[in-house]
Amino acid sequence: MASRAPGFAVALPVVFALALLAPSRWPLLVLPPLVLLPTYARAVAAGRLGDAARAALLWAALLSALTVAATCLFPERMAERVFHGPAYRDEMLAWIRTGEGAEGEIRFFLPQHLAHLALLLVASFASGGAAGLLLGAFLLNYMNFYVGSLVLASARPLVPLALGWPIWSVVRVVGFVLAAAAVSGPFHARFRGLAAGLGRGRRLLVAGLALAALDILLKHLLADSWRLLLKFGLGE
Repeated sequence: MASRAPGFAVALPVVFALALLAPSRWPLLVLPPLVLLPTYARAVAAGRLGDAARAALLWAALLSALTVAATCLFPERMAERVFHGPAYRDEMLAWIRTGEGAEGEIRFFLPQHLAHLALLLVASFASGGAAGLLLGAFLLNYMNFYVGSLVLASARPLVPLALGWPIWSVVRVVGFVLAAAAVSGPFHARFRGLAAGLGRGRRLLVAGLALAALDILLKHLLADSWRLLLKFGLGE
C-alpha cells in the first residue's frame, strides 16, 4: 500500500494560495510555518528529532517550489508579498553581473551566516522550533523570490532553474534544519530535564554545525565560478 503524503504537504499549497490572495504580506510569512508546526512539534516532543528534521526538509522543498513558481507567474504580487525579496534580488543580480558584493567575499558573508545560524539556534531553543520555522520561512521566501526572478531575467532559464540554488545554500538549509531540530528538544523536554533534551539531539547538532561550516567553505571556493555560470544564463 502506498504511503499517504503528510498532512502539511497537502495543506501547504492551499495555504500558500490563500496567502497570495490576502491583502497583507504577513500571511505568506506566517501561515506556511503554522502548517508544519503541529507535525514538527509532535515529533520533537516525542524525541523523534530525525522525523522532525525530515518533515522540515520536505516542507522547505515544497515551499521553495511554490515560491519560485509563484514568482515566475505573479512577479509583481510576489514582490509585494516577500519580505526583503526585491532588495535581495537586486543585490544578487548586481553581484552576478559585476562580481561586486557581499556574496563573493567571505569577510562580508561570514558574519551574516554566523548571525543567521546563531539567531536560528536561539529562536529554536527558546520556542521549541516554532520561531525557528518562522525565521526559516523568512530566509527561504526571499531566496526563492530571487531564484524565480532570476529565471524571469535569464535568456537561458534552464540555467537558473538548475543552478539558482547553489550547492552551498542547499547544504546550509540541511545544516540549519538539523541544528534547529536538535536544539528544539529541550523546550519540549523541560519536564524531563534539560540534559535529556540536549542529549537526544547531540549528534544531530554536530551534523548540522558541520554542514553549516561546509556551506561556508563551499561558498568561499565556488562562488565566483558559480556566478559566471549564472551570468551565462542571463545571456550577458
